[in-house]
Amino acid sequence: MKWNHLWAGAAMVAGAVFVAGTMMQPAQAQQFQGIRIAVIDVNQVFKDYEHYKALTEDLKGQIQNKDHELRTIQQEIRAMESQLVQLKGAGDREGIERQLHEKTFEFKKLGQKYQQEMVLREASVYSTCYKEMTDLLTRYCDEHGIHIVLRLREESESENPQMVLQTIQRQVVHHHKNLDLTGVITQGLNAQYAQAR
Repeated sequence: MKWNHLWAGAAMVAGAVFVAGTMMQPAQAQQFQGIRIAVIDVNQVFKDYEHYKALTEDLKGQIQNKDHELRTIQQEIRAMESQLVQLKGAGDREGIERQLHEKTFEFKKLGQKYQQEMVLREASVYSTCYKEMTDLLTRYCDEHGIHIVLRLREESESENPQMVLQTIQRQVVHHHKNLDLTGVITQGLNAQYAQAR
């Protein structure tokens, strides 16, 4: 079943290239004879991109600050709970129980709010860096006459069945090392980032 999907995907790419070639006017077809293809490992670019590292470090710092704030509220809740255990009179307990209820509600509400904020900020980090990468990649491809860039996923050494399955389902099974733009795009991004700083 999985192999059928792979062959179907390959056939679709080949068909798209063929149809694109046959639908073009003669001048366009001549211009696109010999379509040039390259590959890029997006995960590796992100891993080595200094701006991505800086943004994720900043995000980690924000998460730690929020965690510290939530832990402080949690400690206040525990202190109130232990205070309740020591109090025996109903009149004494009523005020603390109300405070405990309010503090617990605040803790849950803040926790949900911070979680949503962090998910959005993480998405923003990926979106920013991906756009920077694709902008540079587009300029590079325009300058070097590259028509298609396929996403490369390096082969996994893992024996984990899930990882092995992902390796088998890769879009690019083999490529010549000169077609890999990962290094040149990463260097370009880091140079851009250093200059911007």
